[in-house]
Amino acid sequence: MIKELEFVKIGTTGPYEAKFESEGLPVTVQLERQNAGAVAVLGNLPGMKPTLIDSFQNMSDSGIAFVVDFPKGMEVTLRCGYNVTVAKIMDDSENTEEDAEDQE
Repeated sequence: MIKELEFVKIGTTGPYEAKFESEGLPVTVQLERQNAGAVAVLGNLPGMKPTLIDSFQNMSDSGIAFVVDFPKGMEVTLRCGYNVTVAKIMDDSENTEEDAEDQE
């Protein structure tokens, strides 16, 4: 299933952030940004502060894609220094359900 992610500007100068709760399955995230640069992936347990887990860089292009794989219930924050013009997230939940049925 593919969904849109919404990035919001934090403060007057940024960064830009999107948040979602992990469903416990790997997801692919693809972004188009105004400029190339790093994207930080932060995670936290409910009630805790986000902490840096990973970062991804594409210094030659404004587009970037990466996989996020956190346990179910983990809060995920994506942070980017530049405005994100398009952001999508795709999980493999439909295939996972079919795979489970095939194993029965």
